[in-house]
Amino acid sequence: MNRKLLLILLVLFLPSAPNLLAQTVITGGVNGTVTDPTGAVIAEARVTLKNASTNQEQAVRTTGDGLYQFSFLP
Repeated sequence: MNRKLLLILLVLFLPSAPNLLAQTVITGGVNGTVTDPTGAVIAEARVTLKNASTNQEQAVRTTGDGLYQFSFLP
């Protein structure tokens, strides 16, 4: 009985495996801390990231700890 069920599941799901793999998207991210020359963090600073190939820009504000993060970059 278990072998028959396994065979049925393989027959149903195996053809869709390439489609599942094709949906994989590779992304990256950038993060850091904004500080002044004395090393103090800068809260609410505007940080802009620009794609040199497309000139597309994204901007974020730093947290109270001076941290920023850009996620899911192509």
